[in-house]
Amino acid sequence: ELPVGQTMALTGVTSYTLDGVTLNNEGTVNLRGELSLWGGTEFNNKGLLRAMAGGSNYVGMDGSTLNNSGVLEAIGDLSIINTSSSLFTNVGGTLASAPGYLDIWAQSSHSGAINITGSQVRFLGETHAFAAGSTVNGQLNLMGGTLSPGSSPGTLVINGDYTQGPDATLAIELGGTNQGVNYDLLQVTGTANLGGTLNVSFLGGFTGTVGDLFDVITYASRTGDFATFNFPAGASLTATPNAGFYQLLLNVPPPPPPLSLVVTTTLLDEMPLKLPAKDVRVLQDKFFAVVDAGKQSEDEEKKGAVLECK
Repeated sequence: ELPVGQTMALTGVTSYTLDGVTLNNEGTVNLRGELSLWGGTEFNNKGLLRAMAGGSNYVGMDGSTLNNSGVLEAIGDLSIINTSSSLFTNVGGTLASAPGYLDIWAQSSHSGAINITGSQVRFLGETHAFAAGSTVNGQLNLMGGTLSPGSSPGTLVINGDYTQGPDATLAIELGGTNQGVNYDLLQVTGTANLGGTLNVSFLGGFTGTVGDLFDVITYASRTGDFATFNFPAGASLTATPNAGFYQLLLNVPPPPPPLSLVVTTTLLDEMPLKLPAKDVRVLQDKFFAVVDAGKQSEDEEKKGAVLECK
């Protein structure tokens, strides 16, 4: 526990390791070098974690968590990285590049009002999920990895500019036609600088109908466009960058999944059968299955076999 007003200096050697412990920082931790979080370590930063000038600095996680509700400040360059089963969470925290780069390589989860100061905070590598109703105050640079806005689904508001690099992906989920509620909305108050990939998926069994429109990004201005589009299998959508909004038009919904029924028959000692749709007949509210009972149909006692469709 590092209380308010206290300072911890991790600047004397090149690397430091926390293994299987919990550190609650409400003061200031100054880092120069590499800080490794191993073995289920939780670093809860409620104060200031500052990367000092004089080299490249890292916080590396392996099976551990870095939780930020305070300030991460990059005076020197700072990278947040992970190897496996690790997560960087940011709940209403501040990410500050001043003047170093702050690079978020690790899988990350964000919620609440997040402040980004400076133009050199970059999201890379992994998936970066922002909870529905989250707000980013500042410039969001997605230079790699995947941005999942309004996870999931919902609205992410960026009070500033949004830049998406050629190696980055914006993931949009469509679960209905109510903007920002059951399909994702990225709301940018400044300029949307687009590139990379747009990945669209359907959610919760929703497949839409022909003519459905989805305004998935709004902006004050826009430059560029996505280079690659990944749409659900079997679906046809048209992506159009308009003045003030980016729109998807559903031309053809994906086909329904093939029908498969499990049939139980006393002819076969209640052994379940899977039948393709072509072998099923529907009359009013009843299903009839076409089966070949073979020689057993000659048995007068079994001619009244019961077929139960589940």
